[in-house]
Amino acid sequence: MASHKLFTALTIQLSALLLNGGAALAAPGDKPLTTNYNSLSRRQSTAMADVSSLNMQAQQLSARGQFAEAEKLFLEAKAKMDASKETAYDLRARVLNNMGLLYMNRGMFDRAEPLYAAALEVAEKHLGGKDSILGIILDNTGQCYRLQKRYKEAEPFYKRALVAEEKTVGADSIDYAITLTNLALLHINNHQLDEAEPNLDRALSIIEKKAGRENNIYREVANYREVLRKMKSKVQ
Repeated sequence: MASHKLFTALTIQLSALLLNGGAALAAPGDKPLTTNYNSLSRRQSTAMADVSSLNMQAQQLSARGQFAEAEKLFLEAKAKMDASKETAYDLRARVLNNMGLLYMNRGMFDRAEPLYAAALEVAEKHLGGKDSILGIILDNTGQCYRLQKRYKEAEPFYKRALVAEEKTVGADSIDYAITLTNLALLHINNHQLDEAEPNLDRALSIIEKKAGRENNIYREVANYREVLRKMKSKVQ
């Protein structure tokens, strides 16, 4: 089943970053997941179509900054899944991931963490390593920890995400490049500038080949690369 990452361009205040020696950077890519209910089995289509529709509506509201309205729809979707006897593991993992993303983007990490843990359990137990959702959830879990400055906990999730994404979408994919960027940001946060540099360079190379230099993703990662260059020049 196809899924995708959505890249959200975020602004970095270079002066504040340099003055603070690399404070926690905003996430370069958040990865809401959508499921087309038409691709679910006929047995699941009736009940799960409503859940899938609620999931997509909630994502749209979240993208417009209507978080309270989005939360209500996500909670309704989750309640419908919990009340149903149908498994629909792929859809369940996606709804849980997207709810976690909503809370993480609002800084409500105590609510995001258990949702990511539940999504990861579903993906690992029922979907296996061949579904691209696994890498997305692993990467978002890393983001959740990194944004709390829990760097040691975040790093293994990024590395596991890279392994999973290499197997599912390939090491030359945009998804893989975004995770490389997130890992590089963790290294910057942790003042490991030399470790960050090759990952950013590789991410830029992948994105340029796949989408070109005018793509918003390329521009954002190039912005991070410039931040790194200025930080390294400052410490030399």
